[in-house]
Formats: sequence, structure tokens, C-alpha cells
Amino acid sequence: MKTKGAKDKVKYRKRRSDFGKKRKFYAGRKTKPRRKVNGNYKPYISKRNRDDPIHVEFWLVRDMSHQGFMNFHKSIRRKMGKKVYGGKKKRCFIVDPSEIETKEKISDFACDFLWEGKWLLMLRGNAKNKYYNCPRAFAQVTIRDTPEGFKCRVIPNYYCKSKRRHRSLRRLWWWRGG
Repeated sequence: MKTKGAKDKVKYRKRRSDFGKKRKFYAGRKTKPRRKVNGNYKPYISKRNRDDPIHVEFWLVRDMSHQGFMNFHKSIRRKMGKKVYGGKKKRCFIVDPSEIETKEKISDFACDFLWEGKWLLMLRGNAKNKYYNCPRAFAQVTIRDTPEGFKCRVIPNYYCKSKRRHRSLRRLWWWRGG
């Protein structure tokens, strides 16, 4: 600690020259302008139009292998679930909103492009991570192979007994119910 009023000859204690200033670039991208003008917020203008395509992901839900389960510490094993989500077993699509606006349309879409098993319908959330998007589970899709062909069942999150009820399909602007 330096004496008050004394000259500091230690270089590493110096602050940055732009300390407290607004940064111009972050992660190689130009920063957005401030939304507050004269104490009032300007309305946010989205770059996305009303009928733009939606990025949809389906993640396969599998049982964890015994070897993978034993990799965890024994104090954690009692509390953790034995399911594995996504990984290399996920399928990504860019879909028009009119193709997945009801439960029947989601089940038809899933039967055309996916195989048998339990899947999670993942949509992009508003949270930001290092990949600039955050996938969130909005529904559970179960596909069974029957003699007539694939049968699909869609369970939206507001029917699931989980803590994810706030992440439901009926909150989305393109959802028509069903």
C-alpha cells in the first residue's frame, strides 16, 4: 500500500487509460448504442420479422451407461438423474413457424425426420452464453414404432410435473394451441 500523496513508482498498480469509459468493442463485435436517451428508454427494435424461420433442435434422451454413472463422485450419485441429453444425438432444423404451430403439426414433423425414442423439443432462449444462444426445452416428444408406422406423442411443458412450467409453448407468438 502506498503512502497517501507519495509518488507511486510501481508500474503494475497503474489503472487502464480507458477505465470507467464505455467500451467500443466486445468479443470482437461492435457494442450496441445505449438505449437510454435523456433519462428515457428508447423502444427495442428487433431485427427479426414476424414470419422469419425458427431454429429448432430435437435432443435425444438416453439412459446413462453404468461406466458414465460411476465417473461421478459417490456423494453426487445419490442426487443426480441417470439421463443423458443431446450430445451427438441431436438434430437441428430451421423451420417455418406455420409447420410447428400445433401439437399435431409437431408430431407430424417429428415422425418425418426423427427415429424412435424420447426427444426434447429445444428452442432458443433469450439468455446469452458463449455460443450467443441458450437452448431451452419446451416440450417432450415420444416416438414409438408400431405396425402402422411411427406414432408420436407431444407433451408440452405445462403438462409436465417439472419446474420448467414457465417455459411453455403457449407463451410463444406463433403457437396456435392443440
